Amino acid sequence: MLHFSDGDTAVVYRSIDQVIAKPQNINTKINVYVTTHTFPGPGTYIISYIDPNRVAGIVNFASPSVNIAFFVQTVLEINPGIGYDNSPEILEPPIDEGCVNHLFMYNPNAYDPDGDSLNYTLVPPMQDTNSPIPSYQTPWASASFKLDSVTGQLVWDNPIQAGIYNIAIRIGEYRNKVLIGYVIEDMQIIIENCSIHNPTLTKVDDTCVEAGIYYNMSYNIHANDTLDHPSDSIYITATGGPFILPVDSAFMTPDTGRGLGAAASTFTWFVGCDLIRKSPYSVVFKATNDNPVTPLTTLEYMSIKVVGPPPLNLTSSAFNNSITLNWNRPSCVKSCIGYFIYRKVDSSSWQHGNCEIGVPAYTGFVLIDTVLNPDSTSFNDKGNEGGLQPGVRYCYHVTGIYLNLGQYQFVEGYASNETCNELEKDLPALTHNSVLNTDVAKGAIFINWARPDTLNTVEYPGPYYYFVYRSEGFSPGGGVLVDSSSSALLPGLSDTFFTDTNLNTVANPYTYNIEFYNTFKGKKNYLGRTEGSSVYLSIRPAHRQLLLTWAVNVPWTNSLYIVYKQNKTTGLFDSVATTTTPAYTDTGLTNGTEYCYYIKSIGAYFVEGFPKPIINLSQQRCAKPKDTIPPCPVILSLTKNCDSFTNFLSWQKFDSCTKEVILYRIYFSPSEKEEKFILIDSVTGLNNLSYLDNRQILHTSLAGCYAVAAVDSYYNESVLSNIICSDNCPLYKLPNVFTPNGDGINDLFVPIPGYRFIQSIDLRILNRWGQVVFTTHDPEINWDGTDQNSGAKLAAGTYYFICVVYEIHLDNIITDNPFEGTVTIIR
Repeated sequence: MLHFSDGDTAVVYRSIDQVIAKPQNINTKINVYVTTHTFPGPGTYIISYIDPNRVAGIVNFASPSVNIAFFVQTVLEINPGIGYDNSPEILEPPIDEGCVNHLFMYNPNAYDPDGDSLNYTLVPPMQDTNSPIPSYQTPWASASFKLDSVTGQLVWDNPIQAGIYNIAIRIGEYRNKVLIGYVIEDMQIIIENCSIHNPTLTKVDDTCVEAGIYYNMSYNIHANDTLDHPSDSIYITATGGPFILPVDSAFMTPDTGRGLGAAASTFTWFVGCDLIRKSPYSVVFKATNDNPVTPLTTLEYMSIKVVGPPPLNLTSSAFNNSITLNWNRPSCVKSCIGYFIYRKVDSSSWQHGNCEIGVPAYTGFVLIDTVLNPDSTSFNDKGNEGGLQPGVRYCYHVTGIYLNLGQYQFVEGYASNETCNELEKDLPALTHNSVLNTDVAKGAIFINWARPDTLNTVEYPGPYYYFVYRSEGFSPGGGVLVDSSSSALLPGLSDTFFTDTNLNTVANPYTYNIEFYNTFKGKKNYLGRTEGSSVYLSIRPAHRQLLLTWAVNVPWTNSLYIVYKQNKTTGLFDSVATTTTPAYTDTGLTNGTEYCYYIKSIGAYFVEGFPKPIINLSQQRCAKPKDTIPPCPVILSLTKNCDSFTNFLSWQKFDSCTKEVILYRIYFSPSEKEEKFILIDSVTGLNNLSYLDNRQILHTSLAGCYAVAAVDSYYNESVLSNIICSDNCPLYKLPNVFTPNGDGINDLFVPIPGYRFIQSIDLRILNRWGQVVFTTHDPEINWDGTDQNSGAKLAAGTYYFICVVYEIHLDNIITDNPFEGTVTIIR
């Protein structure tokens, strides 16, 4: 009977009954049940089956397995937002055999028809909905028992006890990284005492194939079992999604490779365009020896990623301030739904590897646009706001976007060939953005740009205008107008420069944007712009060294940087290093001594007609190296004094790495569990290795935890020491006599002075007949010897009491401490 978790059940009759294996010489069958059920609407439904009994003798159940129910379930998500869904199909039977002290391998080899991602997890077998078998234990191994969450490969290395074992594997189904359902496989493994070895099998590697190209993808698979029984038959089989596809399915030749001691078979697959999908296909090859007692197997898992082909014949052409790309559609036309466009500055000569899909980030290419029309095979790149910049070589790749019928996750294909192009010098081009003076208020920057000497003056007649804008930081575009110029004729525009003053070049880099206009029908017409930032140096101090890094955003390429350092004798800056990357570490320095630097960048445009080299300077920056290595932690000990309500701390230091310690910080936490420490005090001096905590709050509770950290002269703080906690030492005693005679001496029954760390009490005083004459929760008691009920003075004599004392301990834990006694009233 199946349960659908919507209040409905169904009795389903077997439609397929087929013998599949013979473990322990007992026929094992696969039974298939088919039914149709209509759910009431969207929701998450658990479809489950329960049988009242499992097989007897399962050794990794502490309770008798024959009395434990067999239960499996699958989760179905009906959600219009995610589309139709097919549950994963488990292609390998959930039963197998192995030997003690021999490697055991298994793979459920699940296949998802929708191309959703699968994840495998070991879970306890179930006996009912949300009810794992409490007596379940993971099978015992001499080395390990592991399941690969991605491939589903189970490796048991090695079983140490013969018997029947049960495990369960949850196969989760993910779409766009969201779990949309799962299937639980309950599996039986039979381990026997045997001395045969597993057969050997050809190792196969994961691979990627281009759809529509590998018409005869094939692998030769060999198995061998000559070590133990060369006369035994051995055969090769394979399962996986490629074998059950409705079209272009894979096949083995021969279907079951068989031989005496050795066998061979060939895996062949025509990979058509309909097979492109995000998740890889999996194939499990299995070699099995036909031993009559225990047929052992060896598995090889293969992942096959089917990749969409690239767009073909990508070309580029430059016109005005944009570059146009053209390409031919990829060979898998019907599966392609669009294209991704990638761009970077300068050529890369990168070509995708066999399993490099799309354009990886390490190549420097950036996704700039998406075309969601497979028939649109051209793209005009105008760059960011204002267009592309002249003199810069722009390079491109295009990839196809694929989505086949019945799939719900698009996938990117291989990248096209690379194409590069650059604009003519028909716009101004920035050549300098160099710091002339470093100052917080009177800093100065020099900028220079080349005129657009190839501009078509007939199509774009004058007069012409420059507008110079400045902005803080590295962000292009916009800013504050700081300069402008004009000329009636293009030859009148010389290579132009401008010096910007009264800047804070210490705190900020500056980006300049030079916009270029002509006059069209009496109005200014924007033609384009050039922009770039100054070089900005940052320094991070470290122990006896300074780490220099710098940033710059310019249209040309800087190929070399020179590091200049101030000579303390002459006051001049000398070059100390050259580097092709924007970083340099100056070592062997003296902590606390100031050192000053600036950077010279050297670069060039990719095309002719521009000044070479292009040289710019950063601001000057100074810094002092400092010790960043924290001291070693100390070893802490604690002594509490309950009488004085103090905790005395002492610690040991390590001279090898605490020589520069100047103080110790004392941390306290009232809780042993949370360890949220707060700084309560500090002790100055390298050899001052103790601290007395006598805060007033300790009179309420001594309980709490301490840790100490060492701090050196650069205020590097060590990790906390070991944590030591102090608990309270509650004390509560009662006298055995008092004299309520009104003389002012010993008139009240009160606890002996000095009680401590008591939250409350539960005191009952009884007379000789067992009647309660007084009760209180107040630790002070203050009983004057009268009957609490009547108010009458009680007669002199002995009374019995029962007292429960509630003591305060660490983490505010209250414990009860009951005791009994007598008290005598003397009048």
